[in-house]
Amino acid sequence: MVDLNNEDIVLVMPCDNRHFFHRACVEHWLETSQACPICRANIVRLITGAAEGEQQPERGAAIEMQQQQQQQQQQQQQQQQQQQQQQQQQQQQQ
Repeated sequence: MVDLNNEDIVLVMPCDNRHFFHRACVEHWLETSQACPICRANIVRLITGAAEGEQQPERGAAIEMQQQQQQQQQQQQQQQQQQQQQQQQQQQQQ
């Protein structure tokens, strides 16, 4: 197991907000399994159930945390793109 750093992108499993992993690691895992690596809960069933409004409160909190993380990642990407555009504009003006 590898320790997490502040810069690492993590995904929180919808089964339990204490089950979180490096994004690349868990994506690789989920390519071959639909189960949480820790508790073996069926992730696909949890997500599709959540989409249909069948989530339990703790699962809903985990999904909400995951959505917030995704939004933060998108915002960071947008900020990086804006910074790159500004740098390009400054270079063109010089």
